Amino acid sequence: MDYCTLWKEQFELAHGCPKKQPGYYDDLGNASRYDDSLPIRLDGQRRAQEFGFEADASVLDIGPGPGTLALPLAPLVGSITAVEPSAGMRSLLEQHIRQEGAENIRVLPARWEDADPDQVGVHDYVIASYSLNMPDIGPALRKMNALACKKVILYWFSGLATWEKLKVDLLPVTVGRQFCPQPKSDLLYGALCQLGFSPRVIPLTDTEFSYDYPSMQAAVLNLQGRLGIGEGFESVLQEYIRNHYRPLPNGGWRFCDQTHYVRLEWQPVQEVRP
Repeated sequence: MDYCTLWKEQFELAHGCPKKQPGYYDDLGNASRYDDSLPIRLDGQRRAQEFGFEADASVLDIGPGPGTLALPLAPLVGSITAVEPSAGMRSLLEQHIRQEGAENIRVLPARWEDADPDQVGVHDYVIASYSLNMPDIGPALRKMNALACKKVILYWFSGLATWEKLKVDLLPVTVGRQFCPQPKSDLLYGALCQLGFSPRVIPLTDTEFSYDYPSMQAAVLNLQGRLGIGEGFESVLQEYIRNHYRPLPNGGWRFCDQTHYVRLEWQPVQEVRP
């Protein structure tokens, strides 16, 4: 079974469905809303502390966003190279670097698939944290392996993500479209084994990104944005929120993230099968 091809086929199906438009995080407003998420920021800080990298280690962060991992890692390691394709995310990352004086972070504006290996350079550790939106996963993984000395660490999703379930449930009854989920960790694991790597899979049982909305209106507005729909479906969305979100004592509603997150890691190998 060719897992790299299966990944690409599922990726293309998913990206043919209604989704965030290409360049979504080029927009500074969209990137800022991501950056403002306290649960995401706290999760990055916790993971950075848990890595236990050497004080002089070099780290390659692929798709760092606004610096979720890179910023809390900066004072703990020797140097970080951050390869970020989105203009909005890069702008925020560079702003945070200036604010925090994180002079050991180097930012490269590129998609991972297009990044020049000679410019990126070899690093002790290579990390791709929820940033594997790459159709040709085989070459992308090979490049990660080639530029790592000690370990490659990936974070991804196992099974249907909670925000994908929203779209599976709501897109057919609002705009009459089906939603196709993106490829998950089963295909990623298969691709890694196919390439000759030996990944260790670690379920992240303490990771979740729930969010509280102060009112029904705020929750509806968020759902409209997630689904890419306008007005006219408020009653459908309100019913869905009542049935699937958790009511809060202050009159708000909690979106409960039940996504299963995993970490896959391996020690780089010198020779891999074609």
